[in-house]
Amino acid sequence: MPRPGRTRNVTHGVSARIGRVVTHEWTLAALGSLLLAAVMTWPTLKHPMTTIPQDTADPTLQAWQMAWAGHALTTDPGSLWDGNAFYPDRYSYAFSDTLLGYAPFG
Repeated sequence: MPRPGRTRNVTHGVSARIGRVVTHEWTLAALGSLLLAAVMTWPTLKHPMTTIPQDTADPTLQAWQMAWAGHALTTDPGSLWDGNAFYPDRYSYAFSDTLLGYAPFG
């Protein structure tokens, strides 16, 4: 039987640390929270590309605002405030709180 060397001691210490992290209270609480959130919002997780979770007003408005800022700044920056939401009205992008700071993500 080979004598335990430095490599065996190091790998045993690493696996013991990983075991302590995995079974730690914070890790178990985080994993339990993720599992509970998945169970409570299952229809959304089942079809994430076609489901708008819970409230349909704010998420869709904010998605439009981000998309419009990205579109307007890349095609015609001069017409940024003339959004297409209320078409004949001018400056319709300013009818709500703008998310202009998120324009690079749009």
